[in-house]
Amino acid sequence: IATADVSQDQKTVTIEAHGGWLGHASAVSFPTWSSQNGQDDIRWYQATRSGDAWTATVQIADHRSAGTYAVHVYGTMWGQTYIASAISFTIDAPKASVSITQSEDQKKSGSFSVLVEFPADMKAAAPERVQVPVWSTVNGQDDIEWLDARKLTSGAWQADVTLIHPRRDVGEYQAHVYVTCVNRVFSFAGSCSAKVETTPVEIKAE
Repeated sequence: IATADVSQDQKTVTIEAHGGWLGHASAVSFPTWSSQNGQDDIRWYQATRSGDAWTATVQIADHRSAGTYAVHVYGTMWGQTYIASAISFTIDAPKASVSITQSEDQKKSGSFSVLVEFPADMKAAAPERVQVPVWSTVNGQDDIEWLDARKLTSGAWQADVTLIHPRRDVGEYQAHVYVTCVNRVFSFAGSCSAKVETTPVEIKAE
């Protein structure tokens, strides 16, 4: 029997295996990998014995992926290594509500903001860094810019965009959000698009 217990902050996962011939094994290991990109992140965790149970702790920072993980249980007995069982567990990806906002003052100054809000009951690990690539729909991504959002006192994150750019125009803009969580998982979290504009500056002749 094997189990996987994901910690509440989703930084670690405790793998435990016991029962059957594992009680007589001289060593047990848990090769673990995420479903993303095959087995490129596989790690072999050597288990520690306590009574009839074998346990090891998986550090999600060693894998940096959200989604489904596979765990195989291998035991060594009489000098031979055998597979005993296979289990899986899931690490949640962050999801955010993304919106483009533009106040009247921003229309005058030629700027807008991207607001990123995470649900209070989000199961994924807490965000540590929020990055926002922004570009206009005119001429593809020739004006793309990656911005680091700042955390507001409300708990939301915000990135401010200036329209003062050699290849930047008013009109439709796209914003994507990528999050690095405290467990080092890097994941796409949401996107939005909206039309932005500027208010012409009125110059009065004396």
